Amino acid sequence: MILSLKHKFLFKHVPRTAGKSIMNTITPYCDIVKAGHADMSAIRSSLLSGASWRFLVDHETPGMEQVEIYGKQLCVKNKAFKMSQKEYDELFTFTFVRNPWSREVSRYLYENPKRRRDQLSMLTDKDGKTIPTFIGRYENLQKDFDKVCTQVGIPELKLFHIDLVGMENLIRKDFGQYRKYYNEETKMLVGEICKTDIEYFDYKF
Repeated sequence: MILSLKHKFLFKHVPRTAGKSIMNTITPYCDIVKAGHADMSAIRSSLLSGASWRFLVDHETPGMEQVEIYGKQLCVKNKAFKMSQKEYDELFTFTFVRNPWSREVSRYLYENPKRRRDQLSMLTDKDGKTIPTFIGRYENLQKDFDKVCTQVGIPELKLFHIDLVGMENLIRKDFGQYRKYYNEETKMLVGEICKTDIEYFDYKF
């Protein structure tokens, strides 16, 4: 989660959707950066109630213009922050989602495959209403991120590329490459497991 009071935006990081690249790129325009993957409902509730979060120091820390968002030296524990409902309602909230078949390949390579949450559940409230103002697509990453920059009044920024391993590079250079990791059985399995995201975000294999 990253928050800018000056530019009035809030970014919710959905795992395996280039969130680290987005956070590293836009952090210089933020006031608060928080590691973790809390859902949008929890983020909103905590911001409005003043609950304690584990925050990272802002970008104005001397010598830290480009903050390493997970650097332990920047960690501040139990720092509380509260905003009014009016302030929250004025935020441009955005996130990114990803084709579930591509995302599952990424999750298999980089995360514990058993820790599965559908993307939609992280973006909705208890009534099932989608919270973010804007939902970008991993498949249109830079183009949709440019829209965000224009909306919040910051320069169009080229996303930093987080080069983890060759596989992720491959997927980002040619989105269709994920298909070669599937056979008909695993394709159908992911289609069933991720049915909610596939239907809501209208994804195809």
